Amino acid sequence: MNAVLSPRHYGELRAMARRLMRGRHDADDLFHEALIVAMRAGRLDDPAAPAWLGGVMRNLAAAEARSAVRRRRREERFPFLPGASDNLHGFPPDFLAGLPAGLRIVALLADCGATRAEIRHLLGLNDTALRQRISALRRRWAAFDDGNHAGYRRPEQPLALGAIRRALLPLARRALVHLASHDPDGHLMAFGKIARPPHKTSSSGN
Repeated sequence: MNAVLSPRHYGELRAMARRLMRGRHDADDLFHEALIVAMRAGRLDDPAAPAWLGGVMRNLAAAEARSAVRRRRREERFPFLPGASDNLHGFPPDFLAGLPAGLRIVALLADCGATRAEIRHLLGLNDTALRQRISALRRRWAAFDDGNHAGYRRPEQPLALGAIRRALLPLARRALVHLASHDPDGHLMAFGKIARPPHKTSSSGN
């Protein structure tokens, strides 16, 4: 244990890391990265090391937050197809047919207008896992695209996805409904279990 950084200092710095980052693993990574920065700068023996490390962690966390915002903005413009123009809509069927099931479902949900948050919820994925699938889709698309797959034309009148999602909420909240979405023309649809009435025993004994 460093003479300047007492167990109390370590505990306080770890608590600060947890406040700055959402997940425990991210907090540990932030704390360890700050220690590495301090070691490289020769600041671990400095009496002001605890306060200095706190400042380093705040700066690192702020830089990570800015990077995350920029990454989300890039992905929300067009999550999958790099350099796509406004007239693109979805992936060609022959591309989808060659995808593993885990990537195909992500591509199909995105093509139906689902947001990243909706895809994460529906598939039970965290942000890192979804980002990995998106990266895999990009790599596969880059290997597949020969310049002759322009995707599909969007309808003459683009769908009002915000209004469609608001209309889907009451449908999605119904009992036994597991998934609510819409078709390419904007018609609402829902998937779930069918409630069957209990079997009644006939009075005749059948």
